[in-house]
Amino acid sequence: MKLDNYIIDLFIAFTEIDHRYFDNRALRPNNDAQYEQKMENAITAELYHRFRNRMEDRENSRHYINKILHFDINKIDIGRADIILHNSQTTRLNHILFIEAKMSLTNNDSNDLKNKIEIAISNSDDNPYHLNYKHGVIMLYSEDQFEEKTENFLNLFENENLRNKITFIGRDTNGCYLLKKK
Repeated sequence: MKLDNYIIDLFIAFTEIDHRYFDNRALRPNNDAQYEQKMENAITAELYHRFRNRMEDRENSRHYINKILHFDINKIDIGRADIILHNSQTTRLNHILFIEAKMSLTNNDSNDLKNKIEIAISNSDDNPYHLNYKHGVIMLYSEDQFEEKTENFLNLFENENLRNKITFIGRDTNGCYLLKKK
């Protein structure tokens, strides 16, 4: 399976994030969800920065001509992705990456995340809410049992074509992982 250049660059950017961003999670007091959200935002901001650097690198820049990278710094709108890469805000043509970041993938989050990703990667001319992104990418910043949890998440999708458009990039105590079904 040949991976898309955008996915490869995103994975490389992810591996370049200093481990200290992830280690701070251990300081979280009393499983405070607000603290976890702040950690997620800090790591996502660093991912955006590293990915932007990859886009601007002379060797890669030809892949990113006329591409726009957006980062939802406030995370106010529940339906928005954390990071997106696309050609234009005014058309659903050539949307590339819809990136959603999570500290972990819990059963409580799975259905909401599934619905969000499904809308992003579905292609339906009758439904203006379907965005037709080429890839739905789920970044898991601190996840044990990476393969088991991602497989369980993929099983929520009945449509094989949608499952094939999802990529997981994750990190646990053993390193960084990229999981793409095909």
